[in-house]
Formats: sequence, C-alpha cells, structure tokens
Amino acid sequence: MICFTHKPAQEQGNVLFLILIAVALFAALSYAVSSSQSDGQNADQEKSTIAASTLVQEITLIKNTIQRMKILNNCTDEDITFVYDNDLDGDLDSDDKYWNLNLPSTECYLFHPDGGNLRFPIVDDNIGTGSEIIFTGFNWVDNVGTPASDLIAITTNITRAACDQINRELGAPTTNGEPVEEGSNVESSTFFGAYIQATGIDGMDGAYDGCFNGTNFGGTAVGDAYFYYSVLIAR
Repeated sequence: MICFTHKPAQEQGNVLFLILIAVALFAALSYAVSSSQSDGQNADQEKSTIAASTLVQEITLIKNTIQRMKILNNCTDEDITFVYDNDLDGDLDSDDKYWNLNLPSTECYLFHPDGGNLRFPIVDDNIGTGSEIIFTGFNWVDNVGTPASDLIAITTNITRAACDQINRELGAPTTNGEPVEEGSNVESSTFFGAYIQATGIDGMDGAYDGCFNGTNFGGTAVGDAYFYYSVLIAR
C-alpha cells in the first residue's frame, strides 16, 4: 500500500518565506557592491578633478609671479630663473636642476625667498604617475605673441581625464571634444636663460593655455600622451 505524506501548509509557507528573504538579501548585497564600486569611481573622479584644477591654479600663480618679478625686480625675460634645491643639500649649485653659469640676481629666482618665493610644483599622482613640470624656452605656440619662442610650462604625461578637465576649465581648443593631436615634435629641453626657436605647438592655434595629445616629445615618439602647457611669457 502506498502512502502519501502531505506537508502542512504552514511548513510550505515557511519555506517560501525563507526563499523570499534569501532573494531580498542577495538583491541588497548586489546593490551594496554596485553602490560601493560607483562611490569609489566617483571619489577617484573627484580627486582627479580637484588635482587638475589645483595644477592650473599653481601654474597661473607662477605666471603672475613672473610678471610681478619683471615689474618690481626689473627681471628681463632672460633673467627668469627656475633653479631650485632639488638635491636638498641646502645650496644652489650645478647639481641642481635649471642651473646655468650666468645666473642673475636672486631677485629673479622664482623659487627663492628673494624672488618669487614659490615652491617648485609637484604633479599629483591622481592626474599622472611619473608626470613632471618642465619650463622651456624652446617652443612657441602659433599666433601667440610673435614667431619667437615663448617661455612655456609643460606638464608631461597627465591622464586623459585630467586633460579633458583642464580643457573644459580653460575653454581650450579641442577637436570635436577630443584633445587636439599635436603632430609636430614638442621640445623638452629646459630653460637656462636663452630662448631657442626649435619647434612649434601649432595645433593649439592662439591658445595661451590648454592640453593636447602629443605624439612626439623631446624627439621621441610617445604615442597618445597628454600634455598640459601654459605660456608664461609670450614673446
């Protein structure tokens, strides 16, 4: 004789209730993970935005300080000096970056208490790992000043997100929203008191500041790399 055992309705209801709880917990966990990832991405984006804006402000301060030194300290375009104690030995000498043999008065030193009294800017890792700021007198920007080389600050190898942020903030030229591709070589030689007409930044026609996609830098093909530049002295 075959016997059939029927589970009470209450037990079946309990099983269904447990299943519904499990589904709800899984949904809540999935949402929490997704929300956490989204919050992390938003936080990274916010850090990048702040770092990019801070960099623009620092370069703007350098530009304004150079103009102040020219007016108050009678510094010429050639006198502006970027040497700083990068080896931290307490002295400014030939071991330091931007040293040259014809250094003018310390009143024309941008990173000296007698001159600009600024600190050498450091690029935040949130917008570029291994990035650096180079001050050069070997490049010019088309339709900025005369065809002579300008004094330009170039920040190397920043992220695409930072490049886009800088261009939005400055209203710089783009190509359909993309960073302008600079096909010509951009010279990387540092400034030592002389201006040498080496290469032009011709893709950023007339823009004193902006970010471009540089494919050649210092004579080396770099592929898609993003550079923020600012003309400190237009000549």
